[in-house]
Amino acid sequence: MAHSSKIIAVLGAGSMGTAIANVLAHNGHEVRIWDINQNSLDEINTHHTNRHFFPDLKLPHSIRGVSNIHEAIRDAELINVVVPSKFVRSTMTQFSEEMTEGQMVLNWAKGIEEKSLKFMLEVMNESTPLLHRHNLATISGPSLAKEITDKRVTAVNLTGRNQYILPIIKEIFEQGNDTFKMRIGIDTIGVELSGIMKNIYALLIGMAESLYDSKNTNAVILTASLEEMATLGRSLGAYHQTFYDLCGMGDLIATCMSDHSRNRTMGKKLVSGKSLKEALAEMTQVSEGVPATKTIHDLAKRHGVKLPIVEAMYSMLYEDKPLVATTEKLVKSLMA
Repeated sequence: MAHSSKIIAVLGAGSMGTAIANVLAHNGHEVRIWDINQNSLDEINTHHTNRHFFPDLKLPHSIRGVSNIHEAIRDAELINVVVPSKFVRSTMTQFSEEMTEGQMVLNWAKGIEEKSLKFMLEVMNESTPLLHRHNLATISGPSLAKEITDKRVTAVNLTGRNQYILPIIKEIFEQGNDTFKMRIGIDTIGVELSGIMKNIYALLIGMAESLYDSKNTNAVILTASLEEMATLGRSLGAYHQTFYDLCGMGDLIATCMSDHSRNRTMGKKLVSGKSLKEALAEMTQVSEGVPATKTIHDLAKRHGVKLPIVEAMYSMLYEDKPLVATTEKLVKSLMA
């Protein structure tokens, strides 16, 4: 069955942005990838590689790096926003006024805006002209970039307030391949929240693995983490079953247990004796679990919800509580 080729924009040429662009190009689409790093764009255009993230990956020639965000989105049917959560609002404001009727925007960032404590869909909504706000969507789920480029079977949750556009986005990503799939849902809060919180727990798993090297201990933490995610979710109006879907349990397992997880890696660095500043400086990619610990802590406090793991992580990252002693005390408390 023949599929129509579309112009697709990917904003952000990091590991996930590159992986997404690769999927879309192999699906037969013309992909324009934008980034503030001109060297990455030059490498994509000249050598069809992005070796900083994927040393062995050869990218299709239908991926073109562009330094002008307005050129990137021009005539694009779908605009993928694949930047760290703290840059979503500023990225949206750069192009949203130029959006044309029918253009869809898909958020890939997993985070909460620090000052406003708003989810990314809400941030995007506020940054988009009224005419186009019905064309916003978001995804979350177990989607490690390296495994996507290796064409491992991957499935994520896709959601948004406009159910009409979701099958269109799903078709764009699924046409022509049998390894990347999207599951459509209606729980925007649950999908976004679970994608944010799992990064916090991956930090803890990284710390615990360095201390205990125990799958039994990991299971204790994962079980308590899932319960904690659902607890906050219920208070915000999310559906309980969402946390047992791909975006919840699925992403929690993948992010916490994979060697490719940047947040798990960050946790290992922290418990090795490095300061938060030193560990962050060594990371080549953003560890969303660190800012998420603060925003989820503040959000839970606003709603009067007790989250023991988040509170302990916050005390270690932002109140200088001793990491090893606090982690050991937390893990023992989770056994009760």
